[in-house]
Amino acid sequence: MRGNSYMNKWTKLSTITLAASLLLAPIAVNAAEIDDRIAAQEEKIAALENQGASAQAQLAAIQADVTAIENEVTAVLAEKTTAEERLTEINSQISELEVTIAQRTDQIEKQARDTQTNQNATSYIDIVLSAESLSDAVTKTMALTTLVSANNEIIQAQKTDKEQLSALQVEAEEHLVLITEKTSELQDKQDELLEARLNQEVEITALSAQLATEEDQKAALETEKAEAEARRQAELAALEEKRLQEEATAAALAAEAKANEEEPAVSNLGSNGQTSVETNSGGSTSNTTPPATNSSGWSAPLSSLNVTSPFGMRSDPFGGGGSSMHNGIDFTGYSGMPVMAAKAGEVVFASYESGGGNVVILKHSDGYYSYYMHLSSFATSTGSQVSAGQVIGGMGTTGASTGVHLHFGISTGFWSGYVNPSSFLGV
Repeated sequence: MRGNSYMNKWTKLSTITLAASLLLAPIAVNAAEIDDRIAAQEEKIAALENQGASAQAQLAAIQADVTAIENEVTAVLAEKTTAEERLTEINSQISELEVTIAQRTDQIEKQARDTQTNQNATSYIDIVLSAESLSDAVTKTMALTTLVSANNEIIQAQKTDKEQLSALQVEAEEHLVLITEKTSELQDKQDELLEARLNQEVEITALSAQLATEEDQKAALETEKAEAEARRQAELAALEEKRLQEEATAAALAAEAKANEEEPAVSNLGSNGQTSVETNSGGSTSNTTPPATNSSGWSAPLSSLNVTSPFGMRSDPFGGGGSSMHNGIDFTGYSGMPVMAAKAGEVVFASYESGGGNVVILKHSDGYYSYYMHLSSFATSTGSQVSAGQVIGGMGTTGASTGVHLHFGISTGFWSGYVNPSSFLGV
């Protein structure tokens, strides 16, 4: 009978309310527990005050290491610049010598051809015999002597330039090796500098926490205690209001069931527009409600979301100084943690990219693209169709990454038009 269906709905509704009450109960923090935390904090602060001087000394030592490494990097850069300038100079000299040698080679070949075709002027005897007078013979002999001497000089210069060219080429190769070594050395020094700066930041953060005063910590805990009590009271009030609403709903359902208890039972229309009937072990029927979805149509890419770096401008995470635009949201997790599609779509990119590491990009029917970067592995491939919540890879730290995390982004174009994902995910 339809009346039984309505009573089943009320029974299910009451069960859900009871379960919600049990789940909400642990949220309210016990005031006595916070009092214990306050006492423990007082002891912790006393110990931290004794460690402050030691932490400060460690911070000074790290700063000294950073300064030393910066000086080494500056020196390596200077050596690299000198080597590159010398290489540029050598390459210029080589180019000039190659042109000169080529021109001189053409000149020697031309003179050789002229000598072969002009057999009447190849010897001193021919010049003397062909001279019209003594003066003419002397003039022609001097001219031939000058020509032969010039050719000998050209040949000698050609030999000298070729030897110089060979030496310069050897020197150029040596400078190339030097530049390669210096570049590698520079990279190593920069890596050391980055690690030292990261260590320094960790020490600064730790020192700031250690130097917190007892009163500040106590005040924060007292505020937490008051807020916890306020939340508890608000939750109790909300549960009471919900109980009263459900009692009114139950009365209305009972009245409707009594008025319609002779009508045949029919299927109920679910919130998604599809008829859904579920038969329980006792043979009765009840509605199956689809899980709640985000109003934007997007779901979380991870089972739990813990933001470590939001969308927008941020300081360089690699210690290079300055700031840059962060075109997504970073979520922390563990290596291999399942990464899920935030919305159904087509896989348009599933490959390695130097900055993002292992990257999966989905194109969705509404024109948006979603990005999943630094993955440790792939669980899909380009061209595949995936549904919302389907696992597409594992969380990792591939590419330009300082630790295991997921970079999640949304854009209006392929690799362009990035928007803030916060409103889509509700974070």
